[in-house]
Amino acid sequence: MAVQPRIFGLPAKRRAYTGESHQQARQRLVQQRQQGGGPLVPDTSGGQAAFEAEVLSLTAAAVGPHHPADLGGAYGISAVSPTATGLDLTMTDLGIADLVEAILPRALPAKDSSAAALYRVTGLPGLRYVPLTRGRIRLYRLGHDGDIVLVDGARTWRHAADALAAGLPAGAIECWTHDELTDAEFGAAPSSPVDILAWSRVLRRIALWRKTDLVDLSRRFPSPQQIAGPHPDLLADGDGRTPIGRTVAIVSRKGGLGRSALLLQAAAVWAQQGLRVLIADLDEQGTLTHSTAGRNQERDPAPWSGVRGEAVLHRGPTGGELRIVPGPSDGPQGPGERWRHALEAAKSYADLILLDTGPLNATPDAAFATDMADAVVICFPYPPGHYDSRYTEPQLSPGDHSQYPAPMLAWLTEGFRTFVAYCEESEGEHEAAIELLRLAARRTEYTGEPLDLAFQALAEDFESEDDAELVREYYRGISLDLLDRDLVQTLQAPFLQAVEDSGRGQFGADWDPDGWRATLLTVSITEAQVSNDVPAPSFSTPEADGSTDTGRGERDDLVDDGQVIADVNRLVKQFGTYSGTLAGAVVAAVPVGPRALPKEAAAQLTRLANDFSCPIMPHLVVGRGHGTVQSALESGELLAVTRPNHATARAWRSVADSLLPRITATP
Repeated sequence: MAVQPRIFGLPAKRRAYTGESHQQARQRLVQQRQQGGGPLVPDTSGGQAAFEAEVLSLTAAAVGPHHPADLGGAYGISAVSPTATGLDLTMTDLGIADLVEAILPRALPAKDSSAAALYRVTGLPGLRYVPLTRGRIRLYRLGHDGDIVLVDGARTWRHAADALAAGLPAGAIECWTHDELTDAEFGAAPSSPVDILAWSRVLRRIALWRKTDLVDLSRRFPSPQQIAGPHPDLLADGDGRTPIGRTVAIVSRKGGLGRSALLLQAAAVWAQQGLRVLIADLDEQGTLTHSTAGRNQERDPAPWSGVRGEAVLHRGPTGGELRIVPGPSDGPQGPGERWRHALEAAKSYADLILLDTGPLNATPDAAFATDMADAVVICFPYPPGHYDSRYTEPQLSPGDHSQYPAPMLAWLTEGFRTFVAYCEESEGEHEAAIELLRLAARRTEYTGEPLDLAFQALAEDFESEDDAELVREYYRGISLDLLDRDLVQTLQAPFLQAVEDSGRGQFGADWDPDGWRATLLTVSITEAQVSNDVPAPSFSTPEADGSTDTGRGERDDLVDDGQVIADVNRLVKQFGTYSGTLAGAVVAAVPVGPRALPKEAAAQLTRLANDFSCPIMPHLVVGRGHGTVQSALESGELLAVTRPNHATARAWRSVADSLLPRITATP
């Protein structure tokens, strides 16, 4: 004999919220326990919650203030029977008549013939109904999830609908009789209230107001304490915690930095740590949606946002979950009010809602995100060699050229070597190569990758995929000594002219093309020295007496605090300034570059944390130019979770761990 779940005393407590009969309340509780348990009165999510909120808010606006005793319950609802995925309503005849008047969609001719719209839609656009067995009516909305079943009200519903149709003016359209959306319903203003979950909860607990003297939800909405009712301890969800519900925009004025990669990997880290994270891919290019399409663990779950297409990308070991919802198809105007409502609704389920957008000041989705965000994180490019050249000892071949910083020499020499080799192969077509070089130099400004790798990447566009790796190996194996000496001399001037602006912007005061030309044929920069996979040279360490030993003689401090503060503030302003509204506080700025910060540079940024225009994360993120990062972004791999020991994954986790307290502490 099967053992029935213990629910003694709970049906009566549930009835205080729902108005169900004792038998019905007990039956629902037994079913719920058999399915793993849940709160006394379950909440719902996504499209179901939005539909319930829309129905109640329209009904409240239509009915206005009233005495529940006059209608047989608040808004004529005598009982509700909620489950996690659906809702049954039992209503009086008066309540059904008011509901029909409030929600059945109809298009009325515009009073002003000169108006842009020929019709004015009242009711809930897209709402339709279908009769079921045993006198029930199923209400639903075209193109949306969720439904409500009206119990024992089919006859009254039909009579009320017929009466409504008979009273419509000439030329009006009974939209509810159409199988598809009518032309008038397209583009009709959304009717979702801002706090979807609260309205849904009120409907699911409507019996709390059946003995209230006067109810008017449109003007006097209940407080959270009133919605919690007499048994708030029995309403907690499975894990008993309240979502953080914080919306975060990660922004930059430039594309191609790796901002989307940072957002995706940080989200994976937080989900792995137990948080519920929703990524809203608002970028019109849909990069994250496309790249993660093959990694969905569950398609079309009950959406937190109420928007179709949510997908589960990862579930952590302690209840964390990462979801992504594709961006809007609202045209050039970007996300609209419905998206604002959807993301507000998601706050009731998600701890963090991360907004991925296009560049600031360039796309409407970025304006929407910064206006809505509770917290803003800025990404700015970390120029290769700008800081590590101050900390690392130059590693040049013997000679008197040690005053020239190695990173700049590496950037120019390796780029020049690749450029000359390409020109030699192109048999005199130098103009095309120079234009390609100019594009490669501009690319390094956004990606942070070395000049030679940027040039190779663009040059490979002219080759077949099968030859791509051969091209890379070819360039790696060529030294300047093997190239035509006359060509090396001839191409120096056009090379420097093509990369001048980009090089000066990235290396600042360290930019010295004349010094590079002087050392071009004597400086030998090894492959290991410029490889992203080789650790930086050893740093100076303080001795017990306070002096600094570099292992190669005495050195003074190479970094001026004031200059670093000025440089970083300039970059943050250049790449994070926005001409529109920043609703949330800028909680941090994250540097993005091709390799990790030297440890002394990171220590200095940490020490100066309170002196910058906004908090700086001392953990530099490797940007899109890095092969592993680019591969992870293109394939949607959650590198921070799947390969936790990878150096880049560790950097992402460090940034995620540093950002989280700043984001969650935002008021």
